[in-house]
Amino acid sequence: MKKASVLIESLLVFVVLLTSLFIALPFIAKTNQRERDIVLWNQKFSNIQYAYSVLKVQMEDENTNFMSSSFQRKLRQFLREKNIVTGNYKPQFLNKNIQNETYIFNKYFENENGLVLGFKWINPKCKGHELCAVMSVDINGLEKPNVWGRDIYGVNFYLEDVEPAGRGLSINTLLKDCSKKGSGVYCSAYYLNGGFIGK
Repeated sequence: MKKASVLIESLLVFVVLLTSLFIALPFIAKTNQRERDIVLWNQKFSNIQYAYSVLKVQMEDENTNFMSSSFQRKLRQFLREKNIVTGNYKPQFLNKNIQNETYIFNKYFENENGLVLGFKWINPKCKGHELCAVMSVDINGLEKPNVWGRDIYGVNFYLEDVEPAGRGLSINTLLKDCSKKGSGVYCSAYYLNGGFIGK
């Protein structure tokens, strides 16, 4: 009788633990995917920083106007543009009710690595630390979710540097925008600064 009671208790504990594991697995998998996405975003941003520094040197060597059409052409060559994206690619902001006009693009292109990129000039005659152009980077390409702060991140171009969208803003502003109430655009800087990914 005592052995049967112990066996039943052991089975119950096993069932509870197994149920808990099955409940937690989707959360663990989702968190691991976000961690991988953030690592990938960090790598892609580093590549863009490098490309920008190389292009700056080339443009200066050629004595070419830095913010000219040749810059955009060379940037696209360096990023290995493959084709213009057509069809059902519709990026969304984290909170679908919020729009950040600066980061809405008319055209997107796919590169050889499967990234989907958008680029637009904000101020082609920028000076100093004025925002010159912005770019979106969808790190998993045409695959869903195509949502800012999940798989889409932003890059701000200045004359002297590139920065993730949101760099220089307070941690509270980044955190608010990187929540379900925000656009997700500033997750670009938030995650590179080591922000919590469990949101």
